[in-house]
Amino acid sequence: MKKHVLPVMILTFIFLLSPFLLKTVSASDVTVYLDGVELVYTLEAKPTIINDRTMVPIRETANQLGIEVADYNPETRTMTLINGASTIMHTLNTDFIIKDGEVEYYTNSTVIENRSLMPIRMLASAINAYVDWEDDTKSVIISTNPANHTPIPDSGQSGGPVQQPGGRPSVLAIQPSKNNVMTGEEIVITVTATANTSEVRLMQASTIMLASSNQFTQSGADKIFTLRYIPLKPTLLSLRLTVIAGDGVTFNPDNIQAFNIFVNKGLDIISIQTQSATVNRGGTAAISVKADLGITKVTLVDSFDGKVYEVGPVSSSQSESLFEFNIKLDDHGRHVFKVGVTTNTGYRETDRQIEIDVVDTPVNLLQILKIDYNQNDPRTVGWDVPVSVTTNDQVNKVVVRDNAGNILYTAGSYSLTSGSTNRVFMVYVKILKNGTNNYTISAYDQTEKIYVDEPFTLASSGSSSGGQGTGGLIKSVEYDSKQALYIGSNINVTVLTAPMVELYVTKPGGGNAIDKLPSGADFDINIIRNFTSDGGYRYTLTIWVMEFGTYRIVAETQGGNTDFYNLSFKQ
Repeated sequence: MKKHVLPVMILTFIFLLSPFLLKTVSASDVTVYLDGVELVYTLEAKPTIINDRTMVPIRETANQLGIEVADYNPETRTMTLINGASTIMHTLNTDFIIKDGEVEYYTNSTVIENRSLMPIRMLASAINAYVDWEDDTKSVIISTNPANHTPIPDSGQSGGPVQQPGGRPSVLAIQPSKNNVMTGEEIVITVTATANTSEVRLMQASTIMLASSNQFTQSGADKIFTLRYIPLKPTLLSLRLTVIAGDGVTFNPDNIQAFNIFVNKGLDIISIQTQSATVNRGGTAAISVKADLGITKVTLVDSFDGKVYEVGPVSSSQSESLFEFNIKLDDHGRHVFKVGVTTNTGYRETDRQIEIDVVDTPVNLLQILKIDYNQNDPRTVGWDVPVSVTTNDQVNKVVVRDNAGNILYTAGSYSLTSGSTNRVFMVYVKILKNGTNNYTISAYDQTEKIYVDEPFTLASSGSSSGGQGTGGLIKSVEYDSKQALYIGSNINVTVLTAPMVELYVTKPGGGNAIDKLPSGADFDINIIRNFTSDGGYRYTLTIWVMEFGTYRIVAETQGGNTDFYNLSFKQ
């Protein structure tokens, strides 16, 4: 018995669900009149109301309306109807007919129990008749004479759209400017909607929004919206698009108007090729594009940085043209180029694109060519020594680090050497301690991910401590303590001081100052004073050693604060 349980459950489910699948009205309840004459149907084929639409058997109704069913293709389920000089084509289970080349939209035809049913308005359109619905008598009134046509509010049973003026925002009518277009050709859809509509949208497959509009003009109690759409791909079959209405927050899923378009292939791209999908940073991407003859320009738009590249044809044949691009790419990452074309009708973007990956510059392309500094510059502890770093043109930034990896200085700007593309970066390297100071100079590419390192050393010169007094006025003193001295020789000393400090030197054994700025210079010492960037002073002293012993450098302020530094010169 178990094997019978599942079929019984399925049949029971279908039975319970069937009232919700199709909302139908008994065929005996619907009567169809043509110019006052009731149409006659057999018991097997009668009009039926399905989901508030009057559906009629196609062949039986067509014969009574004087329409010939000229052809039917069972494979495509497409039929051809002829009424005098008019030709109507329709495919079962679609919602449109093509009447003399123009597309008209209704609700879907269907097949029930091997009977093909069509909305009555579809067939009435073939004879250019008017259709009304009398709800009291459940009658469809077809009138071929406008004088006999009395409009009755349409509740949907006649096969047309259901208007909902008092309910949710609704689309009342749509009118596309054309139904047969070329790729890249604009379609303008005029939409009539209820007064409570604030936005309409053009949709594909109910989830893809192609266009929207919240701009409208008033037409009586209705609103008129305009939607614009440019199809970019040709279609083998018709493309079904829908229009929905909303109030700015939600959209009405129960009121959808649909239409179909045929998109034919216009002048377009034939092929896109590149020598390589990957190039090194700074390399050139060679891209070849073949396009239909008649395309005068091809444009590539780089979505990475927005740059636009445009060329004309380099050669043409009877049917196509060749366009070639050579694009230098300096930025690391994936570059997606969207393709556009220009014809005698103007420019349009196609649906074609090509991707190029720009990879990091190989390390061996980054070069530090030279590191140089002035040997005469002071190199005391705390001193920033100007250093020039010359690199090749692949370097975008130079960084100086100490022996522990701490960044001391970063240079992102550079100058070019004369007559070449080499770059010169100026960095300032701080003397950190007495003796030899070890550094690393790193040269980075544009990604700042790839770099090369170069070791670099600077030796401090002379003493490098601050003032030996308690005043804190002398920041540093620099001189060559290893210089061989004799009576009459001279030694150069550089002293950094705080702001507003006056400097002088006393001879061995104490006594008066042998020089004191700004009073002048003694014959055995010369002092030059310059401002430093922090507002202090840099004193440059040249001392002629006239006797051995200790020379004291004294710093003092106008307020009487002092500091000193002793220089001991021995034979």
